[in-house]
Amino acid sequence: MKRFRWLPLVISIFTLQPSLAQHMLNLQQCLKSGLKNTPQFQIKQLDILSAEAMQRSAVLEYLPSVSLDGTHTYNIGSVIDPATNNRVSSRIQSDNFGLSAQMNVLNFNIFTSARRTKIAALKAKSDKEAAAAEYALTILDNYVNVLYTQELLKIQQDQFKNAIFNLNRINKEVELG
Repeated sequence: MKRFRWLPLVISIFTLQPSLAQHMLNLQQCLKSGLKNTPQFQIKQLDILSAEAMQRSAVLEYLPSVSLDGTHTYNIGSVIDPATNNRVSSRIQSDNFGLSAQMNVLNFNIFTSARRTKIAALKAKSDKEAAAAEYALTILDNYVNVLYTQELLKIQQDQFKNAIFNLNRINKEVELG
C-alpha cells in the first residue's frame, strides 16, 4: 500500500497542468475573435464588397456614351497627269475626325442587370449572416462541450477524492487488523 502514496500527486499534476496554461475566454470573446479571424467569414465580407462594387443604378446606364476618333493618312506614290499623260509623283495627305454619341432610349436588359446586381449584393449579405450564424452555433456547441467536460472533470475529481478517502479508510482498517 505504500507504493500507491505517490499516485494522487501524479494524477493531480496531470489534471491541473493544462488548466494553468490556458487563457480563459467567455462566449462573446470567442465569437468575436472567431468571426474576426475565420477565413470563410473574411471571404464572405469580400463577396459583399465585390457585389456592392458591381451594383450600379439603372439611371447610370442611360447616360450617353461619346467617342472621338481621329485618323491621319499620308500616301506617297505616282499618278498619271491627264493633261500631259505622264507619270507624276504625288503626295496625298488626308485627315479625318469623327465624333459620335449614342444613348439607349429604352432597354429592358439594363433594368434586369441592375436588379440582378442588387440581388447579388443582398445574397452576399445574407450569406455573410448565415456564415456568422453557423459559426456562432459551432462556437456555442464547442462552448457547451467545454462546460460539460469541466463538469465531468469536477465529478471525476470528487470521485478521486472519495477514492482517496476510501483508500485511507481501508489502509486504517488493514492496520487495525
